[in-house]
Amino acid sequence: RATLIAAVATPRVVAAGQAADLAGLEAALNNLVIGGAAPDLEAALALAEAALDPQLPGRIVVLTDGGATPPAARATLAPVEWIQFGAEAPNRAILAFAARQSGGKQQVYARVANYGGQPFDGVLRLFADDQPIDARPIRIAPDGEAEQTWTLPAGTGSQLQLALDGGDALPDDDVAQTSLATTRPLRIALVAAEPEPLRRALAAVPGASVTQISPENYPQPQVVDITVFDGVLPERWPNGAALLIDPPENSGLLAVEGSATVQGELVQRGALLEGLGFGGITFGTVRTITPPAWSATLLSAGETPLVLRGRDGAHELAVWAFDLRDGTLTSRLAFPLLVARTVRDLAPGGPPAALQAGAALAIRPDPQATIVELTAPDGTSQQAAGGVIASFDALALPGWYNLVERGPSGELYRMRIAVNAGTPLESSLQVAAPPQLTGSRGASQGFQARQTTELWPWLALLALVLLGGEWAYVHRRRAAGGVGAAGPQR
Repeated sequence: RATLIAAVATPRVVAAGQAADLAGLEAALNNLVIGGAAPDLEAALALAEAALDPQLPGRIVVLTDGGATPPAARATLAPVEWIQFGAEAPNRAILAFAARQSGGKQQVYARVANYGGQPFDGVLRLFADDQPIDARPIRIAPDGEAEQTWTLPAGTGSQLQLALDGGDALPDDDVAQTSLATTRPLRIALVAAEPEPLRRALAAVPGASVTQISPENYPQPQVVDITVFDGVLPERWPNGAALLIDPPENSGLLAVEGSATVQGELVQRGALLEGLGFGGITFGTVRTITPPAWSATLLSAGETPLVLRGRDGAHELAVWAFDLRDGTLTSRLAFPLLVARTVRDLAPGGPPAALQAGAALAIRPDPQATIVELTAPDGTSQQAAGGVIASFDALALPGWYNLVERGPSGELYRMRIAVNAGTPLESSLQVAAPPQLTGSRGASQGFQARQTTELWPWLALLALVLLGGEWAYVHRRRAAGGVGAAGPQR
């Protein structure tokens, strides 16, 4: 029996079968796409040992280019054969590419490495929304790195790409992308008889649009991400998230029993309020709320809850137990910061600016989303059901991924996610020394290391195959005739 394991960041079984299933194992290996996150060979070996049949003699064969960090020396449950393919090669790579907004402009940073024994002279080209905006020469010392920065005006574009004329063995890491559109638009409905100064604080949140609704005109037929209730409560939770401020009594949604003047020391909990200073702030008269089972208390004065946060079914909820007009909070810097953090915590987050190839993706979709679809650069797609978190397996291919959230009424949100290949581990095509592994259970051979160029003759002999993920990733892109890209060699 043979088991094929991909030694990626989170190792997984790709296929398993008997000798008669060789064609299936071969097809599974040929269809395997593995990206640049550091492979965990230690965990892959443990998975291989777990797949051994204790009643039969076994063997573990590791197929690798020798680039990954080898596992620590130890005894294994079966003999290990370490087969290395390919050879060392010089390579240039973009290891870091990021942007941040500062002073109304975009500050862009890149770090480029030369993994080779000779100086490298090349050109870096910067693109915004596929249009060239800069080209500059770059010189990198042997086995060295160089940094570059750009200052771009506001409105440059929504996505950036950096390209290096590396002309080397691994072209995938000569290109890097990053997204500038990482803030999801935020639609807020404010239900309040006296909306100021809360309305101004909500409108100041980046990407937010605020619609004011008087309590007597609620509800209204409109789609929003967050509904803010100030001094009122609905009969039932609205679609999307809700922030409840100074909730009244006699509601079936919260247990509110009168009001009281707060006493005792302020106690902050959780990351949402981390770094916010509430010292010297008075909250005046506060509603006495019995915290619901779905909530956690983030701020309290003695035993009196002031800020609650939680999730009731499909509804993200936050409660402020105080009246904004009866206290000093709105005159302090903590107020707009608390407003911005709360609404961004309640709403689905935007896409990451970029991910490393091989990383998994987990996002919090629109609460109304029933399907979340992710399409890779090669056109293949995978779907996840809507819910609290939508998760996707490792994003192996570098390039732009398209993610779409859909609900009963159609498309809700569309985003692009950049995936980049360059990492110090994957881009340095140097071969590490084989590890010292000693087979201990019925092992007559112990550890063997081989250097070879032929992969497929070994498949027919394997009792257990452990595939080094970094080999599949690099050698599908190395010299012509490399195993894996065009099918099996015989």
